Amino acid sequence: MAADIAVIGGGAAGMMAALTAARCGRAVHLYEKNFQLGKKLLATGNGRCNLANGHLALEHFHGSHIHRARQVLEAFGLENTLEFWRELGLELLCKEEAYGRLYYPYCQQAKEVRDLLERELRRAGVEIYLGLWIEEISREEGGAYVLQARFQEVKSRPSKGGKKQGDRNKSSVLVKGYGNSIRGPYTAVILAAGGKAQPALGADGNGYSLAASLGLSLEPALPALVPLEVAQPCCKAWAGVRVAGRALLLDGDRLMGQSAGELQLTDYGLSGIAIFQISGLALKLLEEGKRPSILLDFWPHMDGEEFRRWRHRRCQWAQGLSLEEAFRGLLPQALMEVLLEGIDRRQAFSAQAAEPVYARMRAFRLDITGSRGWNYAQVSQGGVSLEALGADLESIAHPGLFVAGELADVYGDCGGYNLQWAWSSGYVAGRAAAGIFG
Repeated sequence: MAADIAVIGGGAAGMMAALTAARCGRAVHLYEKNFQLGKKLLATGNGRCNLANGHLALEHFHGSHIHRARQVLEAFGLENTLEFWRELGLELLCKEEAYGRLYYPYCQQAKEVRDLLERELRRAGVEIYLGLWIEEISREEGGAYVLQARFQEVKSRPSKGGKKQGDRNKSSVLVKGYGNSIRGPYTAVILAAGGKAQPALGADGNGYSLAASLGLSLEPALPALVPLEVAQPCCKAWAGVRVAGRALLLDGDRLMGQSAGELQLTDYGLSGIAIFQISGLALKLLEEGKRPSILLDFWPHMDGEEFRRWRHRRCQWAQGLSLEEAFRGLLPQALMEVLLEGIDRRQAFSAQAAEPVYARMRAFRLDITGSRGWNYAQVSQGGVSLEALGADLESIAHPGLFVAGELADVYGDCGGYNLQWAWSSGYVAGRAAAGIFG
C-alpha cells in the first residue's frame, strides 16, 4: 500500500515518530532492520525501562549545539510523556534515586513498554517492515523520496489471534520478499536509525551513512555513557572495588565537569554512574587531541573544613599506630593498598606522615587513554548536527527529511534522559512530518 511517510528505524524514537504521524491521519511505513521492534529499548534501565526523569532540564543533555534542543524538549516534555503513557494504560512507578526522580512502568518490565507501543502502531494502521535494511535514500525531481531497501530474510508476523478479513489495523506487521526493493515514493522521511552504541542489539551506524549521503552535516560519532580506560598500572590491584565517590574531569588543570555516585574500579580503569556521566566529554576531549585526566575523590561527603576536623580527630585517636593500621576500615583494603603505594606504611602515624594519604584519598589522578568502546557504550554522541535542522527537526537543506533520536547530535545523562529525547524528538518529527501535507 502507498504511504505518505517513511520512518527508518524501529527504536523508541522511530516508534514514537511513526505513531504520532499516523495519529495525525497519515499513512506510515516503519522500517526496522532487526526482526523485532525496540530491541535496544528492551535493555534500558537494566530491563526495567527508565521512561523519564522528573528533573528534566537542558543541563542534562549534551551536544555541540545543545541549546537548539530546548524547543524540542519543551514541545513534548515530562508531563506530556507521563500523560502519553497513562493514556496507553501504563501504570507508572516513581522512585527518588541518586540521579533524579525516575519513572518506570509499575511492572518494571521494558517488554511491556515495547509491546504497548507496537499495539498502538497496529491500531493506528502503521505498516511495519522488519528485517529490512535501507541502503540508500534518493530524492526525485518533484521532491518525493525513494528508498533502496534490502530484505535480509523472509519473515512474516501476523498479529496475535490471526488476521480479520478487511481489518488492516489488526495485522499491519509485514515482511516479505528477497533481494533489493525500491520503496516509495514518500512525501516525507524520518531518519531514526540510531547510532553505533551496543552493536549486539543491532546498532551499526547506518543512519550516519544515510545522513552523510544526503549531505547533512555530522559531528564525529563517539561512545558516551561508557567505561573509561586509563594509563596507570594500579588498576589491576583494585579491580572489583565499588565505592561511593566523586569524579572530576580535567583538561590540564581546568575543571571540565564532575559527577558523584558509584565508582567501579576495574582492571582496565573506571566504570560506574559517576564515570558514565562525564565519559562523553572525556572522549570528546581526546578526539580534539587533548589529554584529559580524572581526579577521584573517595571522601566526597566531607567538605574542606569538615574533612580537616575529621583529620584532626583521627590524629588524636591513632597515636601509637602505624600508618597502615591507622587507615584500616576507611576504604576497601584493595583500594587502600593502592593509595599507600610508595609510602612507608610501617612508620608511626602522625599528621605529617598521613598527609600524602589524605591527599590521595581526596584527589587521586588518572590519565584517560580511551574507552571500552561501542560494545559497552549505552548511547552515541555526535551525529546529525542540530545546526543542519530546523526547530521541528526538519533538514534545512532537504524539505521533508527529518531526524529523530540518537542519530541527532544529542545525548543525555543517565537516568531516563536519553529515552526522554527519543519520545520528544520522535513526537516533534512525527507531528511536523504529518503537518507538511497542509
